[in-house]
Amino acid sequence: MKSLFLITILAINSLLAFSQTKPNVYVKTYKSSTAPCVTVLLKAPNAILNTSSPNSIKYRLYAASSFKCNINGVVLLSNYDASLNTTLLNNIAQELANNYFIVAIIEHRGNQGNVQDNNTWVAETNKIDTDYQNVWNELKIKYPTISKNKTVVGGVSFTGFALGSLALNNPWYKDLKGLALIASGCSKYITLPVVNRVCYQDAEVDAEGNNGGQNLQNALQASNPTIATQSTCITESSNVCTGHKDDPSWATFFITKLQNWLH
Repeated sequence: MKSLFLITILAINSLLAFSQTKPNVYVKTYKSSTAPCVTVLLKAPNAILNTSSPNSIKYRLYAASSFKCNINGVVLLSNYDASLNTTLLNNIAQELANNYFIVAIIEHRGNQGNVQDNNTWVAETNKIDTDYQNVWNELKIKYPTISKNKTVVGGVSFTGFALGSLALNNPWYKDLKGLALIASGCSKYITLPVVNRVCYQDAEVDAEGNNGGQNLQNALQASNPTIATQSTCITESSNVCTGHKDDPSWATFFITKLQNWLH
């Protein structure tokens, strides 16, 4: 009986001691991919105008001033004439930056006017290649966590065709996520997914075997169904636009597709 009494007393003392001990406090934490992203964005026209060290290439950088969560991906874009002020491209860039992508609009040195034959085509596309790679390399220094498999390169008309050609033949492009080709196209033998939109009557197969729009989607389906499944290539209706040009209303289409690809 005495030992039972002692055991009871000891048990009561232990409970009292436990009740007076400060309990552990657990703070709920979040992985970076789900944490709230609170940051200040650089909105147009306040996007930073940078100059790439090699060849003094200018590019307009759309990005958060700081990232409180993961960078969703990188998109490099350029117009056919390398203008930094194209409405469609800047609208795409701004919205993607608002959703934690890094986007650079590049003033590359390629000049469509210099293209007279295959040799000059190669020379001008190589300039575009060099400039895109140099800008990406600079971004990699600034944002070390970015990767090529979360990067899309794209362009309008001449630039898009050039990138399609480069992606077909240049090993640097094989690890990219895909191509964004606006009012342009590429070979059906491309091994990267493609998001592409062209106007009505701008989707014919050209002399080099490039396809655009629904023609490209059909060609990919015949040559590489896996790539076709990952691609979205559209020919615009005739009441929206006809001929070789782009349309500012396409911004939402490209933004949505690029976000789906890179998230």
